[in-house]
Amino acid sequence: MGYKLVFGTNSQAGTGIEYNSDAAIDFPIMDGHVFVVSDGHSGDEGHGALAAKMCVESIKKYFLNKSYKHIEKALTNSIVYANYTIYEQAQKDSKYRGMGATAAVLICSQYKVYYAYAGNSRIYEFKNGVLKALTKDHVSSENNEVYCLVGKQKDIKFGVSKNPLDFEHGMRYLLCTDGLFNTLSENEVKDIISDEDMAPEHKVINIADLAKTKGASDNVTLTIVARAIEAEEKKTPKAKTKKTIFTMILVIVASVFLGFGAFKGYQILADVDVKVIKTPKVKESTIIANKEVTEPVSVVINEPEPEFNKGSETVNIAEDIKAVSQAKNEVPTLKNTNSGNTIYQHKVLAGQNLYRLGLWYNISQDKIIEINGDKAKKMLAGSVMEIPVTAIYEVKLSDNLSSISKKFGVDQSKIIRANAKDKEWSLVAGREIVIPLP
Repeated sequence: MGYKLVFGTNSQAGTGIEYNSDAAIDFPIMDGHVFVVSDGHSGDEGHGALAAKMCVESIKKYFLNKSYKHIEKALTNSIVYANYTIYEQAQKDSKYRGMGATAAVLICSQYKVYYAYAGNSRIYEFKNGVLKALTKDHVSSENNEVYCLVGKQKDIKFGVSKNPLDFEHGMRYLLCTDGLFNTLSENEVKDIISDEDMAPEHKVINIADLAKTKGASDNVTLTIVARAIEAEEKKTPKAKTKKTIFTMILVIVASVFLGFGAFKGYQILADVDVKVIKTPKVKESTIIANKEVTEPVSVVINEPEPEFNKGSETVNIAEDIKAVSQAKNEVPTLKNTNSGNTIYQHKVLAGQNLYRLGLWYNISQDKIIEINGDKAKKMLAGSVMEIPVTAIYEVKLSDNLSSISKKFGVDQSKIIRANAKDKEWSLVAGREIVIPLP
């Protein structure tokens, strides 16, 4: 049995609201389908609707213009990119300052679901008659204000599921802005979303209309995604032709001859005195392994299920490296400036962004742009970014991470981050490593 996605989206302005500042979008990607819902928040001079539109369009632009290998990283990077796009617009023109947007992003890929969110737009999972919230509102308990908005600040902390969820038949996912649950209860929504005889495009209309009849004072936007089974066509087995029967006979005859030949070959080998020569073991190169280190980063993992790290990201340090030669092939490209500072030339790979570079090398995004100009804003795969670093150091047999940290006055976590770049990494004797700025 195969399957396809069925979904529907509806957006309505709240009672007495002239302009709907919500936005929603969906689009196919190479290995799945992306759904986004956003609620715009006005800045000093308004423009909340613009913020929501920029948020959903920037996420779409990221996925369609970037090549990527891992959906989880692409999901995270897309929100970071949207945040940068909106914030940069606000820096260019003061009338846009302070604007931002919530985001609820869902990716369906094969039989898996990935999601991320910022603000108080929500994502729900409906399974076995239960409507369960997958997200937590980023709202202050003191003043009830949303403290996490895409584009409002230069850096953003948001929730993201690193482990995919199973998308089983009969399950549904709901993305919505806060206007929905400020008006309707979860039970009222569940009664409609659980209807087996109603298509998602009709469900979203009925839910939005119900909210409107109850006097929704805020804009209501929602998307429902479900999995539908497609029955495969029944294939009638064709009668075997004479050609097929003849082929089967040939296969059987060939098998008999091969078996006989193998038996005779075994008899010949049994009469031969075979000497087994043991190959001496090659001494392995020395590897200096380090323990696992946990350091906080700018992505907040805030999920009840499945298990995620909260407020931190773990850098995995490999305890055993089988091929030291692979590490030696990764020789960094360098150049020295007249001032004596070392510049590391980082080659941009698909999926990398300005935010990640700043995080890895402990340098502000503005500084990277100042040094590299427009190419830093575009971050095209294959381009080279000049990054100022403390030094490039060749690891010695007597070194460990602690001694290198003391030698250059740079925290161990920063050294790990600059060289691991979200991958497994170990100190290897003879290898050159990047020492980032302190």
